[in-house]
Amino acid sequence: MKPVVATELLFNAIENHPHTRGGITKFKKSVDKNIPYYFKGVSITAFDVPHDATENLGYFIDFMGEKFTLVTDLGRVSESVVEHCRNSNHVIIESNYDADMLDRGKYPRYLIDRIKGGKGHLSNFETAFAIKRIYHKGLRNIFLCHLSDNNNTPELAYKASYDALGELGVSIGEHLNLHCLPRKSHKCHII
Repeated sequence: MKPVVATELLFNAIENHPHTRGGITKFKKSVDKNIPYYFKGVSITAFDVPHDATENLGYFIDFMGEKFTLVTDLGRVSESVVEHCRNSNHVIIESNYDADMLDRGKYPRYLIDRIKGGKGHLSNFETAFAIKRIYHKGLRNIFLCHLSDNNNTPELAYKASYDALGELGVSIGEHLNLHCLPRKSHKCHII
């Protein structure tokens, strides 16, 4: 059996939730944030990302020298996020919503405020701005993920990040690859 890796705080939340209570007790592997966990030669480091959940984590993964950072469900880009992304060859980052679509959409004001509030989600613009901060010559792939079904399109998310990289003089396909991951797919498009 493969372990379920999380912090004690997350395990406590999972164990107290009516849908997950008692379901993973045998498979728990508790880790501490900012301390690498090693599993079969792979190093995984969990770190905080700002979101309005019990505890939200990003992951820095070193797989035999190939370094990945996965950050989603974040309301803003912290210095820790920038640092981990700048140390990676591959970044998977949220590009959740288009600001105009969100403002003109059907969501109630309280939900719009939550999404935009610094502990909700990243807009395409915020992701593009973050990409300008995290870009380095060793970065080979950027995968945009967690696009809203109601407030974004793959084309809008891609264009915002594409334009930001263009401002840096980065040529997509030559210097690095930019991908917009499909929504609601269980297929792995990263490997």
